Order: sequence, then structure tokens, then C-alpha cells
Amino acid sequence: MTHGKQLTLTDTAALLAKPTLQTREVAALLSVSPRTVERYLNDGKLAFRTTPGGHRRTLTASLLKHL
Repeated sequence: MTHGKQLTLTDTAALLAKPTLQTREVAALLSVSPRTVERYLNDGKLAFRTTPGGHRRTLTASLLKHL
């Protein structure tokens, strides 16, 4: 999966099978910019976990509730 490239059905299914997603993965699924996803996270629209390194991972279940 590369930035700006449309996701295939296989890509989408593989991503949605993961328990958590990176910001860029959520952005690709929603066809929005990573910055928009960051705003969703900051506004509490999507639930996330923070990794030990301080990165946020969106909970896939949270994303599915908003689709």
C-alpha cells in the first residue's frame, strides 16, 4: 500500500482484520489525509491506544462503528 494509491478490496480486508491501525492506514481506508485522522483522534471521534513509543494506534472496532 502506498500513499495516494487506491486500496484494493484485498488491501481493505487485510487492514480491517488487524486489531489496531496506524494513522496512515486509517487515512487510506477513509480516503482522507493523515492530519484529518489525527484531528478525529484528538476530538475523540476514534478510540486509540498509545504504543510504548508514544505512537497512537486506532482501534479497528472503533473505526468500524463510524463507517
